[in-house]
Amino acid sequence: DVAPSRGLGDVYKRQVIECVSGKGGATMTHKILKMLMLTALLAGIGTSSLTNAQADSTQKTTASATLVSGVNGGIKLDSAPDVSFSAQLTGNEIKDLAGTQTDDLQVTNAGSATGWNVKVAASAMTDADGQPLAGATYGFTTTAAKPLDENNNSKATANNLSFDGAGSGEQIAMQAAPKEGLGIWQGNYAKSQMTVPANAMGGVYTATLTWTLGNTPE
Repeated sequence: DVAPSRGLGDVYKRQVIECVSGKGGATMTHKILKMLMLTALLAGIGTSSLTNAQADSTQKTTASATLVSGVNGGIKLDSAPDVSFSAQLTGNEIKDLAGTQTDDLQVTNAGSATGWNVKVAASAMTDADGQPLAGATYGFTTTAAKPLDENNNSKATANNLSFDGAGSGEQIAMQAAPKEGLGIWQGNYAKSQMTVPANAMGGVYTATLTWTLGNTPE
């Protein structure tokens, strides 16, 4: 019988097998294994580098703000009201005589957490001869303490004030608790009034109002 002819592909496969398994086959096998190991090692390094690159792609930073309180502990008395009254005497008591004011009570708290208060005391209201306006009373009416900045959500309170013509001791005009009353605050004393007794003598009477800022609320 005639043996079947072998194609070129069969010859090629036989040569490769002989090359690997024949003489020097062990050396060739060793070289192939080394190449495979090197390829695997390089692939591993590439994967590790990619993983490290991904791990290093996120960083965290810090934002900070340093706020320093203003001078004098951050709290100051900006202004306080003057008031004047004028009327024609009639021999009868004059009630609710409206006054004319200048300025308003205003406090600036530039970042202090202590809280604060403003007290006011009045000397006797006397004429040029030192005679007091006995029986007279006067004062200020507030609608409520208010911040100058309408977006300020801290709190402060203001009180109505009443003084005697013979003089009055200290009373709290406006105050804020600790960690409150921050920013600029006004007493909002929109009205002043006076009652003049029927037996008042004509003359010019004056009194001194002393407004004192403290950093301890009461």
